[in-house]
Amino acid sequence: MSRLTAATVLAAVLPLSACSLGEDEQATASDCPWKADESVTGTVRIGYQKIPNGDVVVKDQKILENCLPKATIEWNNFASGGDVVQAFGAGSIDIGLAGSSPSTKALSAPLSLPVKVIWIHDVIGEAESLVVRDGVATDIKGLKGKTVATPFGSTAHYSLLQAIADAGEDPADYKPGQQRARADRARLGQGRHRCRLGVGPDPLGA
Repeated sequence: MSRLTAATVLAAVLPLSACSLGEDEQATASDCPWKADESVTGTVRIGYQKIPNGDVVVKDQKILENCLPKATIEWNNFASGGDVVQAFGAGSIDIGLAGSSPSTKALSAPLSLPVKVIWIHDVIGEAESLVVRDGVATDIKGLKGKTVATPFGSTAHYSLLQAIADAGEDPADYKPGQQRARADRARLGQGRHRCRLGVGPDPLGA
């Protein structure tokens, strides 16, 4: 498959979140690398995404559980930053990881959610990529009229719209489709989708 790349900045509202590329299997718990804080109690509900970054260490090594032994840590997996914003709106998470676009959406009208961006997690650069079926297209203009799968309201979604605009094209001539990584991978292989825009070394979530 050919690959077109787009740059973006990933903003996180979680300095110690957890993201995993694989299934939700946990490694053996390790001791807290610092002095455990037993003054923290209650439940912390964390929203994470399966994005390749240091969060997987925090979750799989149970660092928060070991460093906050009297607190209850709940990890909730979300497919995109748009879903994280919905969870904030529903009051089902306390802290979570989201890209710059969904974070901006959460803070702006009409949502204006009572959240803050407390940490810029990383700059993903060319990790946000457009994967295209062989022979379908070699540039943005070649995707006109074809279905492009991307999570709506995500950084990937807005990157797609910006890429179309940068190419001097009208977004109305393109067909973005709301999908998720595993479903996208199957549909792309079956030819039901022409391409997908996503984040990570494997935008299809393999």
